[in-house]
Amino acid sequence: MKTVLFIEDDIGYISSMQEILEFFNAPFAVVYISSIKEATLWLSTDNADLIILDLNLPDSKEIHTILRLLKAAPTARIFVLTGIRISDLVERCYAIGAVEVMEKYEVAQNIEMFFSRVHALLYAESVN
Repeated sequence: MKTVLFIEDDIGYISSMQEILEFFNAPFAVVYISSIKEATLWLSTDNADLIILDLNLPDSKEIHTILRLLKAAPTARIFVLTGIRISDLVERCYAIGAVEVMEKYEVAQNIEMFFSRVHALLYAESVN
């Protein structure tokens, strides 16, 4: 079974995402972690097929969050899911290694699109 590491510190948002994934009968396991420190520890012993990452966490902010994660898992496929609305942020995320970027409000507006993107990234032969 494929594994998604979901790094998010907002418990309410995690709860909503759990409900969405259950509704879609997600054919993959999801591990929820709330900080880059915890993610780094988890990645030192486990692997994720996809990492869904919030950019603002208690121990890391914005682009530095991706950079710290890539230091711990250089080949990770990272799907940035953020509440930050900065126009050049999307380009910077892709430039340093993210395979997908969505703003959280987009997920709320189109849950099926989010799930389709996650599924495509998990089961695609190659994403880069």
